[in-house]
Amino acid sequence: MMIMGAADGWAHRFLFRPPARAQVTTESRVAVTGDLLNWDPEGRAMERQPDGAYAVDIDLPDGRHLYKFTVDS
Repeated sequence: MMIMGAADGWAHRFLFRPPARAQVTTESRVAVTGDLLNWDPEGRAMERQPDGAYAVDIDLPDGRHLYKFTVDS
């Protein structure tokens, strides 16, 4: 993913919509991690949205960032 914005970067919204076959419940912990968080195994927790998606806003510097979503890890 390439992020371009102001000189100091900007907030990016990460959005995860679990596939219908996924076993994600309201009790599940969904997070995002990646080079933006030094691949922290805990990642940044995401909040469940009314439509069932999960979202979190993270300030990112300009550039390319690798990331992944985790469920209950």
